[in-house]
Amino acid sequence: MEFTTGNWMAAQGIADLQATGYLFQEFRLHLTNVDHIGTYSVITITNIYYADGLDFKPFTLVDGYIAITSLNPNSLYGVFNILLEDEYHGHEIREIVGNFCIGTN
Repeated sequence: MEFTTGNWMAAQGIADLQATGYLFQEFRLHLTNVDHIGTYSVITITNIYYADGLDFKPFTLVDGYIAITSLNPNSLYGVFNILLEDEYHGHEIREIVGNFCIGTN
């Protein structure tokens, strides 16, 4: 990803991250009620999303997790491993794995 924006609002427990690639890839992360480390409970495609800019445009999150590994008033760190389902050009399920760090603005 070439362009990223994000914000960690520790007092409200809200984390947002958006990233785009030069080939129109898109990644979004939106978490609320973040107040401790550990697995983020009950995730949906509104919490985490990835599209490859070509023919993978998922409509649902099949399975996976987001884990908060470290947090403080200035930054939030975590990892994720998710399965997203797409039917844009035929049925496909992809595993998306990564980590993130979001700071305050």
